[in-house]
Amino acid sequence: MEKLWQPHVCFVNSKKSELHTSPTPNTFVMIYPNGTVWINYRLRVEGLCYMDLSLFPFDVQECELILESYAYNAAKVRLKWRDWDPVFSYGSRARLPDFVLSNVKWAKNSFFYAAGQWDQVPLS
Repeated sequence: MEKLWQPHVCFVNSKKSELHTSPTPNTFVMIYPNGTVWINYRLRVEGLCYMDLSLFPFDVQECELILESYAYNAAKVRLKWRDWDPVFSYGSRARLPDFVLSNVKWAKNSFFYAAGQWDQVPLS
């Protein structure tokens, strides 16, 4: 893994992120015959979510996670969701105590920093 180039994608609006490491880092690498490399990490991410609880317990909250490369701008790394089933399918296992995960949306944006344009792929 240390010898593979990686785009260094991060959650730019997360409060905390950590790689699962029980008993070793949960990393999956697959190399396809055409040379495509797929690296999959199992992460725990605590995202920022502004909540309006004035209608609790009948409220609806919308939270967003934004992914972007922290090391490379769009001239070096382009981020996009796959055309088919881009995020995941959520079923009965996506239920949390007292919460229901519904209506997952994804998009693609550009953000301009002093060092250039970066691709962002938000998930809400």
